[in-house]
Amino acid sequence: MTRVGRVAFPVTDIYLREALLRCGDYCYGEMMTYRSIVERGMSVLDIGANIGLMSLLFSSLVGSTGSVFAFEPSVFAAGLLRHNLAANGCGNVDVRRVAMSSQPGEVSFLNPDVANIPHLNFGALSFASGEEPIPGSLVPTPVTTIDGLDLAHCDFIKIDVEGFEASVFEGGWRTIRKFLPFLSVEAGDADTDLSWSTELLGLGYRISVLSFRIYSSPNFKRAPIDDLSRVVCANAIALPPGRDPDRYFGKAPRVDIFSEDELRARCRKFSQHEPQR
Repeated sequence: MTRVGRVAFPVTDIYLREALLRCGDYCYGEMMTYRSIVERGMSVLDIGANIGLMSLLFSSLVGSTGSVFAFEPSVFAAGLLRHNLAANGCGNVDVRRVAMSSQPGEVSFLNPDVANIPHLNFGALSFASGEEPIPGSLVPTPVTTIDGLDLAHCDFIKIDVEGFEASVFEGGWRTIRKFLPFLSVEAGDADTDLSWSTELLGLGYRISVLSFRIYSSPNFKRAPIDDLSRVVCANAIALPPGRDPDRYFGKAPRVDIFSEDELRARCRKFSQHEPQR
């Protein structure tokens, strides 16, 4: 059992195993940040949902009057995502096994041969994974865009797509400009295109980078974590115009970002890619 319910996960995942088996938590600080933002009745996009830890959280937060769209291109992860949502009765989540990018189409995505992989960060698989020596097969995967969803409303978007964030933004600017949703974007790679931050700042967004330990104490299972690594997950949280960061982040350590260069400098401090949920 975990903080967000009953969760099936790959026991060979290098981060999820210790986080969920021992602690029953994964990036608890990140979850608390989302709790301060996501409200009942909201419409949420979880882009790069992995096995669904954050989708489970979002489902409980938006309630029966809200909706969650969970997007995951991996056949393996999407299967666990659907299983976990069903096991916890999350009827307000729409799962789609697709990749999100700048334009619709099709790509090949690695479906890992889990039985022959002793250790892997499953959340870090990407379009480029087909070039890596990982056992598995390439699976044709549909690609769509945020704008192509033609949403009636959109309140919060989480994006964790292992370096392809700019492409997701490129396919979603019409929606973002129309609804001005809250956004959470993985902030772990300084070598990717971060131009989306300049666009958001131009729209009046306030961006802050927050980082949290994957293994936290206290945790759901009250387990000791002294022997676990201090690896963190980091996210750039973008608040729509007029929103006060102190209201949403409280005393959580944060670095406010005022330019793309500042964001890039901050990302350099987080060289490890984590499987964000």
